Amino acid sequence: MADWIWNTAEESGTTEIKIDILNKSIEPRDLEIQPLTSTLDRLQETIKVTLDKNGFDGHFIREAYFDIYISQKFKHMRLLHCTATLKDENGLEYKGKTYTEKSYENKSSLTGQSSQGKKKDQNW
Repeated sequence: MADWIWNTAEESGTTEIKIDILNKSIEPRDLEIQPLTSTLDRLQETIKVTLDKNGFDGHFIREAYFDIYISQKFKHMRLLHCTATLKDENGLEYKGKTYTEKSYENKSSLTGQSSQGKKKDQNW
């Protein structure tokens, strides 16, 4: 997921991304691509299962999102910083630890395109 976020953000010139898990949306909208949105159903399910296992109503969490920042200071290292935030039905906010993830694959590796826009040979 870090590779898709990094490459799509770099292409659009974006440095800050918000992934809204419960509403299945990504801001800015040009980052709302299938490889990223396809994980949101699974994340919603994880929240519901965790709430259920801990004796909470499935709608206890009202907001759940990731705030992602693309490091400009260490751009050459392709670092993403991500903080998860949850808000419950009482308005309480829970912020998680900020995690740093490295992107390894460039866009051409993910799409099968060379840097000249030609399809790479796929040897399976």
